[in-house]
Amino acid sequence: MEKQKMNQVIIINGPSCAGKTTIAKEICKQSNNKFVHLQIDKAGAFYSTIFPQGFKFAENEVGTENNDDGLKGLFNNNRLARRKIVALILLTTAKALLDKNFNIVIDTALDGPDAQELAKFYLEYLNGYKITFLGIFCPVEERLKRLKTRTDNLFLTEDFIRLQSGQYDVFESCKHFYNIWFDSSKLGATEIASKTLFI
Repeated sequence: MEKQKMNQVIIINGPSCAGKTTIAKEICKQSNNKFVHLQIDKAGAFYSTIFPQGFKFAENEVGTENNDDGLKGLFNNNRLARRKIVALILLTTAKALLDKNFNIVIDTALDGPDAQELAKFYLEYLNGYKITFLGIFCPVEERLKRLKTRTDNLFLTEDFIRLQSGQYDVFESCKHFYNIWFDSSKLGATEIASKTLFI
């Protein structure tokens, strides 16, 4: 296998149960562990140990106060501010490792009305490194099947899976940012990882 370029970051974006984590782990494996895998879910879990539920980072505009509810809400200043804090936990770690000549694969889900703002935030923060923005699509029916076999995230529900393919489609909302994208119902993690590493 060819030697990977250093200071490379791969951002994987897609909905829950699309196979992002499996793909990220396969990228690490195929690169002989030259990549470090960082997950937004882990950063979010760490965030929740620091800030109490409902902590306010920003004032919301009149009429949007009750929209800080995830995928169903309209744009909400506090929601975006909170998500940027969570992203910074991930991105500052990524940047520190990149500067130590590690490669990074970030496993995230940019959803909701602020998805594009968050995508820009990721790209601006990591500007100067070799970035591959990878989109993962997977039909909702397939993701609902996969949900039934998952034991690592007890908070995922069928309604949440459907919402991520509905009004605020996680895959489509950032599609114009992608360097490459794959349908994980048609290609396995091994093939997706291989193609991603050598684009």
